Order: sequence, then C-alpha cells, then structure tokens
Amino acid sequence: MSSFSSASMRGAPPAQTSMGARSTGESVLGGDLLITGDVMSAGDIRVDGKVRGNIECSTLTVSEHGEVEGGVVAKRVVIHGRVSGDIRGGQVMLHSTAIVYADIQHKGIGIEMGTRYDGTLRYIEEDASAPTAPAPTPAAPGV
Repeated sequence: MSSFSSASMRGAPPAQTSMGARSTGESVLGGDLLITGDVMSAGDIRVDGKVRGNIECSTLTVSEHGEVEGGVVAKRVVIHGRVSGDIRGGQVMLHSTAIVYADIQHKGIGIEMGTRYDGTLRYIEEDASAPTAPAPTPAAPGV
C-alpha cells in the first residue's frame, strides 16, 4: 500500500483549487517514509514519518510518531509529535505529546499541559499562512 492517500485513489475526482492545482484532500506521509526536501500542498498533510525540509499546506498534522525538521507555514497546525523549526500558522495547537523547538508566529495558540516547548510565541495580525519575505541582510561596516 502506498504511503500517500488521496480522494483520487479512492475513485472520487479531486477538486480544483483557486491555484489551478488539484486538491486531493489529506496527504498522509506514512510512518516508514523519510522525505528530504520541501513539501508543498494546497490541501492538508499528515506526517506520520519524518520530513527534513520545509512544509507549506492548508492544515498540517504531525502525529505522535511524526517528526519535522524544518519550517512550517499553514493555516492550521496540529502537533502531537516532534517539530524543530519555525512555525507560522493561523491556529496552532500543541498537544501533550508534542516536543517542539520553534519560534511560533500565530493568530491563536493552544498548548496542553505536558507539552515540551522551547521557543518564542508571537501573535501576528496578518494572514498567518502567507509566506514572509526574508529579512534584508545588513551591509558590512565600511561598505
């Protein structure tokens, strides 16, 4: 069985998104899967395995055994497993089994008792799922 699951695999036609790409609902990255590189989806992603790279999607769910080493940009972020990297999300929920080392920018956050969290929290007004431009590099002194 494939590690990816989608509506099209079950016989239902995928829906068209405003980006012109086809949305397939939730994509599941299975427990035996290691992905090295960035992952982008117009739909939802559930990580049961390990991702070494950035993830951008609508809703990201990291299961209890899932692991992400990289940045996350999503409208909704639900973490039960391990995340090391910055998070930018509209709604962010850290469950009691979560281990998170990240600076989190959010429009709303929930942290259950028992969560292991190290980082900073910052409330943001703008669309949390929009990518941000990198900060400009300061010029060297005397240049």
